[in-house]
Amino acid sequence: MSPRNAPRLAAVYGVDIGKNIFHVVGLDSGGEPIQRARFRRDTLLQFFERAAPAVVGMESCAGSQWIARRLHALGHKVRLIPAQFATRPTMRFAAIKSEEQADLQALHRVRDQMIGTRTRLINQMRAFCLEYGIALRQGAGLFKLDLPLVLDDASNDLSSAMRKLLSDLFADLRRLERRIDDVTREIAGIADREDVARRLMTIPGIGALGATASFGDGLGIDNVALVRLHVGLHASCGRRQCAPVPEGPRSGRLAGPCPAGTLDRGQAEAPRHQQARESLRPQAPRSWRAVLLPTPGSNPGSPWKLA
Repeated sequence: MSPRNAPRLAAVYGVDIGKNIFHVVGLDSGGEPIQRARFRRDTLLQFFERAAPAVVGMESCAGSQWIARRLHALGHKVRLIPAQFATRPTMRFAAIKSEEQADLQALHRVRDQMIGTRTRLINQMRAFCLEYGIALRQGAGLFKLDLPLVLDDASNDLSSAMRKLLSDLFADLRRLERRIDDVTREIAGIADREDVARRLMTIPGIGALGATASFGDGLGIDNVALVRLHVGLHASCGRRQCAPVPEGPRSGRLAGPCPAGTLDRGQAEAPRHQQARESLRPQAPRSWRAVLLPTPGSNPGSPWKLA
């Protein structure tokens, strides 16, 4: 590293992340720039190894979690800024994920991608059948019951080429569902081993998938409305949102009954679960109590308040 790029006594560093090139700006305690430097990936960490501990801000994007973990290990205070907050004077910061959390989030994302692929595959096969005058019932379960009957029915108008194509696509669907089941079991196994996930699953309507959705350290999640936001549920009907959920992960689909109504029933649900909540109260950090230990609000129709 050249002397020109040696670290100076900065209070805050801003890092513009790239795939191979990184731009670093150092600010003094008054917010004035005192250093600008450009590094390759292999020299960026060398710079921060020599720099005095400081606040390091960077956009929360692909690759930022690994850099954040490394800088945190070097003694720096890292702030990951979601893109929608990057130009605002006040903002929320993204949590730094451990390797285990990153692995778990990847499993959720892969599972969501495969579920989307399954839906597209079923819709494509359904459209192919309609081109030959065959309408199949709605729903993945009914579709998997009906399609083999259609393929075996020699009296319908399917051509031999389309019959073979549908058979191959149906085999692809079966293989995809086995892969989805494997990933789901892997996530469930992680939930069974994690203490926080086990406690979350005591909440009616939350299963292994919802319990392992990425809540980070729980800081800033102080009511059930934010829990619902993080797992991607509408406030009214409880259905999973199709549009991106702001400030929360889209990964994971909640197992079991939909919790939207369950978590918002307020005082009506209090007696049945009061004993379970009280037994868990001493064990829960305050930042998690809105998730684990809801207490009824004064308004029966309002969300649970922070315990």
